[in-house]
Amino acid sequence: PTSTEVSINTLWFLSLTLSLIAVFNGILCLQWLREYQSDSGLPDKEAIALRQMRFEGLERWRVPEIITSLPILLLTALALFFAGLLQLMWSKNSTVAIALSAVVGIAMTFIIATTFLPGFQVLYAVLSSYAIPQCPYKSPQSWLVSR
Repeated sequence: PTSTEVSINTLWFLSLTLSLIAVFNGILCLQWLREYQSDSGLPDKEAIALRQMRFEGLERWRVPEIITSLPILLLTALALFFAGLLQLMWSKNSTVAIALSAVVGIAMTFIIATTFLPGFQVLYAVLSSYAIPQCPYKSPQSWLVSR
């Protein structure tokens, strides 16, 4: 196989693997949350204590962070898939590659912009005296970038 073929397959298999990891972790998290929400059939006082114990367990075992990582895994998989697709198209047909690059470029620009805009909004609010509306583009990747 050529180096281009190896590169494309590497990108696509990494994308597939990250997608499957995200799905697997998502299924596990749903099972954990189902257990957290399950009715114990206990009297109210004991049920509240059990629910609190389950909540503390979810927090200590960092389940919210695991759930937050799922969209980041999927976006990384998407970027890898697009990179492989673009590389394939550029090696086959430049006309199709140009059109595909434009569409992928717009999509990736939107993802990157909505990732960084919340951080820019905070920075702008700190440095200026103008009140600006709250940026709605809060996502796991934007929180990761702005921290």
